[in-house]
Amino acid sequence: NTTRAKSKIQQWYKLQAREQNIADGRLIMDREFRRLALSDVDLEALIERLSLPTVDDFYEKVGSSELEVTQVLVLAQQLDPRLKKDSQLSLIVAEKDPQTSVHGIVGVGNMRVEIASCCHPGVHDAISGYIEDNKAYIHSQDCEQLLQLQNDYPERFIKVSWSEGFEEIYNIELLIQAYERRGLIRDISAVLDEEKMNILELSSLTDKQNNTVDMQFKLEVTSLEGLSRVLTRLNRLPNVYLAERK
Repeated sequence: NTTRAKSKIQQWYKLQAREQNIADGRLIMDREFRRLALSDVDLEALIERLSLPTVDDFYEKVGSSELEVTQVLVLAQQLDPRLKKDSQLSLIVAEKDPQTSVHGIVGVGNMRVEIASCCHPGVHDAISGYIEDNKAYIHSQDCEQLLQLQNDYPERFIKVSWSEGFEEIYNIELLIQAYERRGLIRDISAVLDEEKMNILELSSLTDKQNNTVDMQFKLEVTSLEGLSRVLTRLNRLPNVYLAERK
């Protein structure tokens, strides 16, 4: 049957295309995760956020360009425990009678603020505050543990939101290896300045015999997407042969 034969051929080509896209997507994301030092990305949590059934479906969509790498990086950033640990929190607490503002928080006096480890809310998530031991724990509003606490201790909850225009800031370490040349530091600094990345620390080690230099930067960044863009630009600079997150 000619129709059945054509159908089988089309299915075969479709399967081949899927397998190629999966392979391409895996290569793309492995490379991106490696240079951003994201060695322990929770792929199961990632595909759950993307509403995809399997990891292969995730790789297929990346390989076929249906899913943008930048979108993946935004989610990976939210799931990275190292970034959560270093994030700088700025909140506005809305109460009937707001008092003074302490560390970006209105109405809680000197109360400390901590991101809940059970749900790790990101800056774009709707959030609620739970008071315990004179500390405000910040949860995602859809956090299962939060919902249980609301049933048990409704009086301990306060209304919170991210401050307008707030960006989370992360401290990351960058390694750059290059062959020495005049103006190298100037060119690297120019890229970081153009991308609005603040240099906190810089150390370098020169190998005069091989005419190479290893530079380690500690930077403030606001997103993995921006860091990825910076790494691409740094790797294109003359004499630079490696630029990656440590």
